[in-house]
Amino acid sequence: MDKALKDFSMEACKKADLYPDIWDYLEEEDEIKDDIRISFENMKKFYKQIFKPRRKCFSYYLLIRIYP
Repeated sequence: MDKALKDFSMEACKKADLYPDIWDYLEEEDEIKDDIRISFENMKKFYKQIFKPRRKCFSYYLLIRIYP
């Protein structure tokens, strides 16, 4: 996740019209990055909880392989 956030661009998110519309708050970029990082870690924890080790899920596999 740190690699992805290294190249993070508020301007690119605004240009892509991503929801929510928070991309004009440049002074809050660090807080927004922290929120993204925390949300991603929570999503990983969620997937780890719902899928047992012997059960395979492609999205879970990708998450773990890409962002260990």
